[in-house]
Amino acid sequence: MSKADKALAKVMDPAKTRNVRFDEATLALVRAGFVWDLGSGSHQVYRHNDGRRICLPCHGTEIKPAYVKQIRELLT
Repeated sequence: MSKADKALAKVMDPAKTRNVRFDEATLALVRAGFVWDLGSGSHQVYRHNDGRRICLPCHGTEIKPAYVKQIRELLT
């Protein structure tokens, strides 16, 4: 299992909502077909070819559970 696959599995696991790092979340998004669109500061926007978008704040190493849930909703 690759690092990207592990990151995607971690993001999709409801039991691990609180322990997802920013780099794991972005890796899972890229693995699912999202590309970095905007962001040069503390927020980065990722978009998919079908129009789905998400803005992730990068304040520290872990992202808040609300953003993990948003990613999970986008990927299902």
